[in-house]
Amino acid sequence: MSGILGAIFDEIRYMQFVYFLLALIALWGALRAGPRRSAKPAVIALLLWLLFSWRPTTWALNAMLESPYREAAAPPADIDAIVLYSGGSYDPGTRQPFTYLNSGTNLRCRTAAEVYRASGEPPVLVCGRAKGDTPGGEPGMGRDGAGPEAWGVDERRIRIEP
Repeated sequence: MSGILGAIFDEIRYMQFVYFLLALIALWGALRAGPRRSAKPAVIALLLWLLFSWRPTTWALNAMLESPYREAAAPPADIDAIVLYSGGSYDPGTRQPFTYLNSGTNLRCRTAAEVYRASGEPPVLVCGRAKGDTPGGEPGMGRDGAGPEAWGVDERRIRIEP
């Protein structure tokens, strides 16, 4: 049971809880409103729902969350090599005829490509086969145009270490 609930709540983001709570408050306020009671809770909840859905509000809330984080410092120019571990990939199948990297691996490839360009193009060592990758195959990246070469790393500078 906890596995099912964990899978459900793993996909819910923090603002979805706020919207759900505001919908419950609006429903409660609408149901309790009558000749002697006002519908203020329902109206306030719906106004807050609209406010949180408005782009300037979401921009301001995101700006407050992101303000402590600054741009990362440039990588040093004397890097000997970039080690890039696989985070997982999905092999070709009937629905997709190409290798599909998961989001973690995609982010790692993009970051490695940025460091590659900023530090004088050192070799990129792709290693670490993730669970689900083909045994004996390449470690989830560097095949079918997926991986660091998709982000601009020269194919000749990529070394694959399974």
